[in-house]
Amino acid sequence: MNIFSTRSIVQSFNRSIDEEKNRGFYVQAFYNINQFFLTGRYGAFQPDGADWVNRYSIGAGYAIADAIELRFETTINKNSDNNTNILQLVGGF
Repeated sequence: MNIFSTRSIVQSFNRSIDEEKNRGFYVQAFYNINQFFLTGRYGAFQPDGADWVNRYSIGAGYAIADAIELRFETTINKNSDNNTNILQLVGGF
């Protein structure tokens, strides 16, 4: 199954005297090739009036068995050097 999706997120809460409002969105694509899959995501968020933070991620995975996947994802933060790589073994039930 191939999927393309978008989401818009607004969060508002009051944990101090002034109300905080955080906004963000992401666009995601997913492509399946037999037991392998590829995914890509672009997202941005703006924490309570600060500058927008932009983030890209790309990933791949392999379905080992029903409900068991091996996944790898790398995330690139455009506004900083705080990039991450994640390797996961995921099981569902």
